[in-house]
Amino acid sequence: MAVLLRTSMTSEEAADLLRGHVTRRAVGPLAERIQAPDARLRAALSGAMMMGVASQRYLLRMPDLEAADLEDILRIIRPVLRALLAPEESPKVTEGGPAEVSKRRLKDSVGRT
Repeated sequence: MAVLLRTSMTSEEAADLLRGHVTRRAVGPLAERIQAPDARLRAALSGAMMMGVASQRYLLRMPDLEAADLEDILRIIRPVLRALLAPEESPKVTEGGPAEVSKRRLKDSVGRT
C-alpha cells in the first residue's frame, strides 16, 4: 500500500488504482454504516484524515507525528472521527456552542473597557 500511495503521486494509473481500491474497500462500506444524508462525504473525509495521518507518520516521518505515542494520536483524533462517523452520537455544535461562548466573552470584555 505504501508503494501504491507513493507512486500515485506521480502516476495517474496508480492514482486510479488507489482511488478505486479506497472507494470500494473503505468509503463504500463505511458510508453504509453512517446514519447521515452525507454519509459518503463523511466516509471520504474520515479516510482522507486517516491516510493523511498514516502517510505523515510512516512515510514522510513528520517529526511530531513520528515521535507521538499512538495512544496520544488516538486520544486526540477519536472525537473528530466520531463526529464524522457517528454524528447522531456526537455533541451538536449549536447556538451557545464554543464559538458562541467565545463571541460572548469577547463582547463582554470589550464592553468593560
